[in-house]
Amino acid sequence: MWLGRRSARSPVPGLGVRRTGERAAFTLVELLVVIAIVGLLASLLLPALSKAKGKARSIQCLGQLRQIGLAATLYAEDHDGELPRSQHS
Repeated sequence: MWLGRRSARSPVPGLGVRRTGERAAFTLVELLVVIAIVGLLASLLLPALSKAKGKARSIQCLGQLRQIGLAATLYAEDHDGELPRSQHS
């Protein structure tokens, strides 16, 4: 039976005990994996944001049309039922 000193091992693979003076750093592979995951998530998120932006534009347009209709109705009530005239007609 070997009675040597037990080595301190981390429960997480790849995270061993470092000697004094060594700096903890990510490997190139770990950084590339993180960059790939962020890119994948961004590519999934951008179409959803684009769809939401288009929906917001259509809602804004409907709101503006409603305001124009309300203004025309109020004008007609104040001017004996006549709608505003265009200067181009």
